[in-house]
Amino acid sequence: MTTTDAAGGIHPKSTWPGGWRERGTDSVSVVRLLGEFDQEDSANMAERVSQALAKRPHAVVLDLTEVDFVGSAALSALVDARRGVDEAGITMALVATRRVTLLPLELTGLARVFPVFRTVREAIAELGGHGSNALSA
Repeated sequence: MTTTDAAGGIHPKSTWPGGWRERGTDSVSVVRLLGEFDQEDSANMAERVSQALAKRPHAVVLDLTEVDFVGSAALSALVDARRGVDEAGITMALVATRRVTLLPLELTGLARVFPVFRTVREAIAELGGHGSNALSA
């Protein structure tokens, strides 16, 4: 069961209080994470990345701009997700601008492992995605 907020974010009631929303172009899938990103949420993020990979995009972008907390399990899940996209031959990038997301990425060295962009628009432009639907949500 899910609810939808005023901005169109989908919030699963049972397992992920923060939520997620997927959008993108034909060549770039954008998964937008909302709220806290901790141990429980890590499995849900992995599932969303798997769903995005099933569409065989050129790239997957995780938008972390509305994440309020990043736990150590979430960082581990990012590493696991990176392995999955590497095996599929797909690029994975992050969008992060706030200290709450950037600091853990920098301290763990993940900011050097993933391309990190300031906006979804920049990530899509750099990764080769085209199309206005990726920018409308």
